[in-house]
Amino acid sequence: MSTIEHEANTTAGSAVSHTVVAGNIAVKSIASTETQSK
Repeated sequence: MSTIEHEANTTAGSAVSHTVVAGNIAVKSIASTETQSK
């Protein structure tokens, strides 16, 4: 694997994990908001 390919794969992988983390945070904040409003 070339260096450029490796960097591209790493960037894509970190972008995916950042998206997953952001999604988890959004779900948690929505859940806590719904709990407080009841």
